[in-house]
Amino acid sequence: MYTGVINTLRHSPGGRAFRETTHVRGPRGPFMPQGRNQTNWIGRSRPGRTIESVLRELPLVEDDLYLGMQAMNLSVVDGFLADWEGQLLRRYIDEERTPLPDTVVVSAFSQLWIFGLYEFLRTWRGRVQRVIKFADQLKGTDAEARQQLVEQKKQMVRRITESTFDFGPLWGVFMRAANNRNYVQRLERAIDSSEILFRRIEALRMSLAKHEVPRSDGHALAPGYGRIDMTDGSITWQVLLGRNELDMVSRRKIADECRDLGADRSRYILPKAIQEKIRTFPRLSYALKRVSVRLKDGAEVRGVLVYWNKIVVGVQAQPKIGFDARAVVTVEPDLNRPIEETEDV
Repeated sequence: MYTGVINTLRHSPGGRAFRETTHVRGPRGPFMPQGRNQTNWIGRSRPGRTIESVLRELPLVEDDLYLGMQAMNLSVVDGFLADWEGQLLRRYIDEERTPLPDTVVVSAFSQLWIFGLYEFLRTWRGRVQRVIKFADQLKGTDAEARQQLVEQKKQMVRRITESTFDFGPLWGVFMRAANNRNYVQRLERAIDSSEILFRRIEALRMSLAKHEVPRSDGHALAPGYGRIDMTDGSITWQVLLGRNELDMVSRRKIADECRDLGADRSRYILPKAIQEKIRTFPRLSYALKRVSVRLKDGAEVRGVLVYWNKIVVGVQAQPKIGFDARAVVTVEPDLNRPIEETEDV
């Protein structure tokens, strides 16, 4: 049985602060709030899977104790924030004005949660990219060159883990990628599927932490200032992206998108060679490019909208994406069509 105490800062109607102490206990695992206000605090801001369960299934995270611990922390804080957000919205509606002290607390914790999630994804993606790069270096090499590359990487891993006990698990990941191409493909799918979420958090973090417009030297719009989302009580920020673009993103929206990381998006992800070619095309907006593609069966599709050079998110004048992105064999820029609203993946 685990027991603990949660100290929550409250404010009287006159504005005087006082501390409310809640004793909590749980028969299994972390503390579980008890009483009539008990909520699904252990990492779920909506019915469904926890953030921890989704993140722990990502390749590399599933084998890493410490990334798994970080995933658990993000999930726990998400649960507390979801509860606070609900209370904040109720108070906002009841009082018909912004409950400023409570809003400041929720906003502060929300920003720190965003920073934590960003660092988790940045760390994980960096490790995945290094493993993929190593596996790609081994492709097409003869036995002698392969052995030399393997030994060089082994020594590098041994050097960076000399003060820890992590050599075995870390080196095991590199060897698994070297000997199992299916595992490498799983890594590639995972990192590609996380691209949109990561880039969105990256832009938000640039605004909140650095007060800058992402990928430019511009100054952010009201950095750190957020409003209460009237649907769930979470804090919503306006993120200036440049080129007169603005992203409205809430803490709860980010959490929900995080839960969808495990979704299979492989049919929307373009082949690597196509991605590299699209990198040279001009952008229509912060993340968007419009292209014309030809499929394996010879069919041509125009007005294809691509995010971050790799993910098909829509086709102009079509309600759904009617082709498999993996079937694309050639691609050209399509700059002569006006942008129309399409459904996201």
